[in-house]
Amino acid sequence: MLIRRLQPRDGAFLLQLRQVFGAAFEEQIYLQSLFPLEEAERLLTNDQVAVWVALGEEGKVKGGLQAYVLPSMAEPGFELYAYNLAVEEGSRRQGCGSALIEAALAYAEEKGMRSVFVQVHEEDEDAHRLYRRFSRHWDSNVTQYELDS
Repeated sequence: MLIRRLQPRDGAFLLQLRQVFGAAFEEQIYLQSLFPLEEAERLLTNDQVAVWVALGEEGKVKGGLQAYVLPSMAEPGFELYAYNLAVEEGSRRQGCGSALIEAALAYAEEKGMRSVFVQVHEEDEDAHRLYRRFSRHWDSNVTQYELDS
């Protein structure tokens, strides 16, 4: 398994990751919506977007982590907000999720960030256990508001 931070030329990997997210989160928007390769590549040019994928031996995306770089109001600099992490069902419990988190933490440290935030649904105990292994301070109170459009 190879962990890779996606670059603008990696739009095809981002499209594969959308399928992994759709299956893992049971979110049809990832599975059914049209998301052109050009849009995926444009998204990856944004310095405030960071995406890592876990690639299997055959180069297929097995999982990924999507994060956003946010300015910090607590101190000068930035923070990393890990928004989505998913691993395809057949590749779980093999260290893929841990390797993705380690890559994001290493990136945050390299960039001088002092905080990494994650979003985890309250009922997702497996995710809570995974993230607790990497944290000295774990606060699982994150609320997401979805707006009707």
